[in-house]
Amino acid sequence: MIRAILISWMIAFAAIDAAATEIVEIPLPGLIGTYGSESPLPMSGCYTTRSASFQLDRMPKTVYAVWIRISGTAVAGQTYCDFSGWPPPGIQLEGMAFSANMLDSLNSSGWNADCATAGESSTFEYQVQFHPHSGATWEYLESGRGDVNLYGAGYSNPFVECYPVTCAVATVTEAVLVIEADFAISTHDESWGAIKSLYR
Repeated sequence: MIRAILISWMIAFAAIDAAATEIVEIPLPGLIGTYGSESPLPMSGCYTTRSASFQLDRMPKTVYAVWIRISGTAVAGQTYCDFSGWPPPGIQLEGMAFSANMLDSLNSSGWNADCATAGESSTFEYQVQFHPHSGATWEYLESGRGDVNLYGAGYSNPFVECYPVTCAVATVTEAVLVIEADFAISTHDESWGAIKSLYR
């Protein structure tokens, strides 16, 4: 009788999945490439947008935080700015600004992560956390899939009249999505092995 009760309890327990918090990294090869343009856009700089889809091999139970990590090299551009006074009009160095976003398909909202290179030629590496807007949640990621958009554009002083002379250009050589979440840990195999041992 006791053995039957124990076996029934272990069978019920075997159907339960435990969860553990993990940090997983998902490469985003679709975001790798050159950002910038040879065709300047007056007042707004030069831009490139890329998109990448991803599929997790395990479904997260609860998502706590998500970051994007990008690294590569950047070559500063130049803008001509009319300051209408002091300092006199002249050429300013222009860096590259990046903005990543993910659409929350369940709430018609999304998540953003922004960063910018310095106004000089350099290598860069950023890991920036996504922040919500318009009531976004990570619930949609529990399906295990999503999309990331990365926008790169030259930036300049927004308070003066500036025109691109040469575009800032950045080459992203690594793009990775980092997710901290609870992932299921299956207990079926261990529990079933214990159940079988009771019959031996």
